Amino acid sequence: MSGSDGRFPQISGFKFAFTYTNPSGSRVSSVTLNNGTPIPNGPSATYTFATNDFVNTGGDSYAVLNDGQGMSRDLMANVLLEYIKAKGTVSPVVDGRITKNSATP
Repeated sequence: MSGSDGRFPQISGFKFAFTYTNPSGSRVSSVTLNNGTPIPNGPSATYTFATNDFVNTGGDSYAVLNDGQGMSRDLMANVLLEYIKAKGTVSPVVDGRITKNSATP
């Protein structure tokens, strides 16, 4: 696909259909909840979009989100810090994808 760089938001609780070859702004043809209920589209429709503060400020080339209309409720770094404080100790589980050899520092 020409112009594709692999960035694509992850979604949850709904599904959509699109045609990549349509012009920007006209690619999405339908959006529904997982049960098939249509999600309304129009000038009076309001949506909540959960993302991290990096993407909300235009990171990863999501410049459309850096229009001043979105707001970060909590900074991701602060949420992580509060989680670690609440847990007391964080013990990551190593699942075998990365192995540190004993000879390496």
